[in-house]
Amino acid sequence: MPTLFMLHRSDPTRWNLALKLAKSGDAVVLIQDGVAVTAEDSEIENLAQRGVKILALKADMDARKLNIKHGVEGIDYEQLVDLLIQYDRTFS
Repeated sequence: MPTLFMLHRSDPTRWNLALKLAKSGDAVVLIQDGVAVTAEDSEIENLAQRGVKILALKADMDARKLNIKHGVEGIDYEQLVDLLIQYDRTFS
């Protein structure tokens, strides 16, 4: 049963929990202040190697003047809604 992890804060505790729990077929979506964790290249690479998709809301990245990094897919609000429908479980 795939899980969508939504991280809306750059809270290391939640990020580390997502790192531990996410498995192949899951996705991590970074929104609001959570987009700041895109600075952690090694963790993003680790998740990608395990088959976990990493996505970031483009509007939040733009608002914080951050660039989408390699391994992170930028999405818009419509795509975020589609993800919420697509995944069986959500961790927020």
